[in-house]
Amino acid sequence: MKKILFYLFLILLLAIIIILAREWQLFNQPSPKRASQELMIKTEAESLQITQTFENLEPKHRYQIILPPLVSNLSAIGKSVNDQHHFLTTKDGNLKLKYTLKINQNKHSMLLTDWLLKLDAVQIYKTKLEIIDSKSLEGSWAAGLPLKGFKGLQYINYYVFEGMDSRPPLYWQDQPLYLAYSNQYFSAFVQDPNKKTASFNKSFGNLKNLSYVTFIYSDTNSSTMIPGMVITNELLSSPKIYRILVANYFMKKFGIAKVENAWLGDVFTSLYLKETAESIKGKFIVEELKKNLPISELHALVNRTLNKDFLHSQGLDSELGNIKGLKTNFFTANLQSPKLSALLFYDIRNVNINGHLAEDLFCLRENNQLFFPLLQTMERFGYSAVEDTTQDAVILKKEKKDFVFFHNQNSFLYNGQKFGLLESPFIKRNDITFINQAGLYTLFKLKISSSNEEINISE
Repeated sequence: MKKILFYLFLILLLAIIIILAREWQLFNQPSPKRASQELMIKTEAESLQITQTFENLEPKHRYQIILPPLVSNLSAIGKSVNDQHHFLTTKDGNLKLKYTLKINQNKHSMLLTDWLLKLDAVQIYKTKLEIIDSKSLEGSWAAGLPLKGFKGLQYINYYVFEGMDSRPPLYWQDQPLYLAYSNQYFSAFVQDPNKKTASFNKSFGNLKNLSYVTFIYSDTNSSTMIPGMVITNELLSSPKIYRILVANYFMKKFGIAKVENAWLGDVFTSLYLKETAESIKGKFIVEELKKNLPISELHALVNRTLNKDFLHSQGLDSELGNIKGLKTNFFTANLQSPKLSALLFYDIRNVNINGHLAEDLFCLRENNQLFFPLLQTMERFGYSAVEDTTQDAVILKKEKKDFVFFHNQNSFLYNGQKFGLLESPFIKRNDITFINQAGLYTLFKLKISSSNEEINISE
């Protein structure tokens, strides 16, 4: 008995030593470093000469440089650049790069969004931007960062912006701009120094790390809203500014850079503030969510979003699917196409066709029923399957079998002969025709069995 206790003690002691060693190893692992960047821009008539310095990088680490479209003449001070893949290795944790950005000097204004180069897999936590304007452009500059300093000299104008945004938008116009208001959340620039903008004194509750927004009230532009900047020709009220700041928070969280995708920020702003969405697509998305999710699940979706630092559309789909215990591609589908895609949920189980996994085939779950994509499913069983938009029908052919199924009709053609249906087994969602389990068996004699892990369809 004593020997057994002794061996048990040794095993326990060994386990404790292994756990402590593992904890010490984790404790001593270097935490991932975040980098900062400093930018110096010198203006010329047809280009911007940019010097970009990255600091606090990993020493002796190889980084890939990702270039925006209009950049040329890239060079690295004290280092050589691989022209094909743009890789650089640091020695002391710093990189200083120079490049040229072409601009159009004939415009009255200019908004630059994708203008900064970046390093792959590097997180920027701080940006300092200096602009030395030689007055060749004869105008004013603003950025999606707080203005820290400005000095107008005889031959140059000197600007300093500094903040947390890693890729701030940059704006120029040929008319003067004056800083009218500024606080920790936003600044407002106006063309008329006597024009007053709305003041602001509101709390943002549980919205953490709110991104900075620059408002530009300009007569030379129609309204434009992008992450970090709003350009408008009308003065905005304090409630409107509050809503825009919340929308900007969500746009940054979702990595939205294109104006046409701003609806996604509008959706979650609407849900968070319990207000009506403003965009056409935003209203549709909110309506779909409210139609398919109870209030508790809507709240859960918003709270899960707030708890994430960053979410792409697939991540949003994953969060929404996890809440329902199903799969969806709702947000991704609506981001990838200007068309409006309804909210659909799919069964999480794998689908097997004649014993083989059908990786790209998902079962729609609606009203506690399973529906299978008709064309995809029947093609797996050797049918040629097409949607005939002229007849609003689906045509299936295999050997001597010829089916024509009409949408919104309880009848079909089989080898040219018309047959009736007591109830249509088909539904159409997002331009895809689905068929229920009973229809697969009745019309095609396909057998369906299922378990907790999989759904099997066989002849």
